[in-house]
Amino acid sequence: MIRPTILDINKAKVILYPIKQFPSIHINITIKAGSWYETGPQWGAFHYLEHLIFEGSTKYPTNRHLENFKQEHGINLNGSTSGSNMSFWLNLPDFKLNQGLEIIDQLIFHPLLDPSQFKKEISVITQEYFQFWDKPYNRFYKKFNDLILGENNFLNRHSIGQPEFIAQLSQSDLQTLHSRYFQPQNLIISFVGNFNPTEIKNKITPILQRQTNNFSPKLPQTSIPKIKQKTLNYHDKIDQSYLTISWVKKKKLSFSDKVCLGITSSIIAGNTNSILVQKIRQKLGLVYHINSSFSHSQDINFFEIWASSENKNLNQIIDTIQFEIKKFIQQGITTKKFNQIRQYMNYRTLMSDDSPGKISQNLSRQLFHHHKIYLPQDLVNIANKITLDDFMSVSRDLINPENTITATMTPTKPES
Repeated sequence: MIRPTILDINKAKVILYPIKQFPSIHINITIKAGSWYETGPQWGAFHYLEHLIFEGSTKYPTNRHLENFKQEHGINLNGSTSGSNMSFWLNLPDFKLNQGLEIIDQLIFHPLLDPSQFKKEISVITQEYFQFWDKPYNRFYKKFNDLILGENNFLNRHSIGQPEFIAQLSQSDLQTLHSRYFQPQNLIISFVGNFNPTEIKNKITPILQRQTNNFSPKLPQTSIPKIKQKTLNYHDKIDQSYLTISWVKKKKLSFSDKVCLGITSSIIAGNTNSILVQKIRQKLGLVYHINSSFSHSQDINFFEIWASSENKNLNQIIDTIQFEIKKFIQQGITTKKFNQIRQYMNYRTLMSDDSPGKISQNLSRQLFHHHKIYLPQDLVNIANKITLDDFMSVSRDLINPENTITATMTPTKPES
C-alpha cells in the first residue's frame, strides 16, 4: 500500500499522494483560521475574508481576471470557512500544475482585499445570512446548541457571522487578519493525483519559503455548562415536527474510541437495518426520517438522534427511542450483529475515497484534526481490532440514559 509523504517546508505541512490512474491533480489548502478564532466585533471576519480573496490578487486584480485564467486552463476552484479552519481547493488537469501553483500563491499570499469590493460582498453575505437564518431548522439547532454549549461558547459561533459587524471592518483590519493567520506554519497543503513528487516539492518550496511571524493561533479551553434543563420545546412556522435526542460529554477520546462511536451510530440509526430505523420507521411507521450521528469538537463529544414526523407521533417516538436506547445500553448486542455492522462499515470505508478530491480533503482534514493520516485500510485495521466489550464500554460511557437531552420543534399554533 503506497502511503502519502508529508513534507515540512518552512513549517508548512505538504502532503504528496501520487495516484497515476487519475488524469488530474486535486490540491487542498487548509488554514488554521475560522470563526472559533474570532473575538468581539470580528464575528464573521474570516468568512468575509474568504469572499474577498476571490475578488482579486496582485496578478489578477479582479474576479473577472481570475475567472478568465481558470477557464483558460480548465481549473475548478472553491473555498469555505468553518469554525476551526478555512479551506480552498483546486482541481486541474495534470499538465496544468504550474497554473495551479500560481493560483495558490496569488490567493493565499497576495490577495488585494480591495475596498471597492466591500459593499458588494457585504450584500452577498447579508443575503447568505438571511437565507440561512430564515430556515426554521437552523434556528432550532441554534436554540439547541445554546442549551448544551452555552450561548457565548465559541464552539456555538457560526462562521457566517453578523453583517453589522462585518460592515465595520476596514481594509487595514482585514490585511492584519490575513497577514497574521495566512502564514506557512498555519497551512496544510495536500496534492493528490498524477504528478511527480519531486517536481511538486521543487515548485512549492519557493512559494512557501517566506519570512514568517511564528504566530500559531490557540483556542481557549472549552467547557460545557451544567445542563439543568434536559428538554427544549421550540415552536416555529413549519408543517412537520422535528426531534433530537442527544448526549454530550467532555472527554479526550482515542482515535479507536471515535471509530467505535461511528459503529455505534450505524447500529442505532445510521442505516436501513439499524435498530431505530427498523423499529420506528419500518415497523411502526412513525417517522418520515430518522438517523443518528457522532461528532466531536475540542474534546466535546456529541451523540445525536434526529427525526422528523407528524406532531401527533412525537411522544410515542420519544418513548420508543428512550426504550430502545436503554435496552441497547443494558443488554448490548450479539457478537454476530456487531461483526455484521462492522463489516458493513468497513466496506463503506474502503469505497469512500473514490476521487482525488475526496482523498485530498480527507488527508488534509485528518492531519489537521488528528495530526496523523489514516488511509481507508488503516481505519479498517483499527475497526477490526475493536472487541465487542470495547465497543459497548465506549458506547455506554457517552450514551448515558440519565443524561439524555430531548429537544423538539413543533408547528406554531395558529392564532385563534
